[in-house]
Amino acid sequence: HKLMMRAGMEPDAPFVMLSTFPDGKLQLAVRRETGKDVEGSPTTEVGLPVELKLERRGNTIVGYFRTNSTDTWTEVGRTTTNLPSKVSCGAVALSHDNSQLIKVSYSQLVFQPLEIHP
Repeated sequence: HKLMMRAGMEPDAPFVMLSTFPDGKLQLAVRRETGKDVEGSPTTEVGLPVELKLERRGNTIVGYFRTNSTDTWTEVGRTTTNLPSKVSCGAVALSHDNSQLIKVSYSQLVFQPLEIHP
């Protein structure tokens, strides 16, 4: 499963995505400009199941994970982007294998704006 922030719904829109892979690795990926290639950070092995969090503060987006709801969040990667102030956010499912379907279960999915204090 994955969490994503994107500039728009066009297939080649800029985005930031925090991804899990079937082998239990995580990766933060970014498309900085419309139509450009996707850049991925090195993967981090964390195991499954895992909880994900994608947080934006200004132009910095940070991906976090934890393997237990009582654990503190651990940063897996961060990037600076020029995404617009209003973005589309969502949960994404991808099998990483075009010949396979995937079934994903989400729980406690929350999207909330952060209050920015000067």
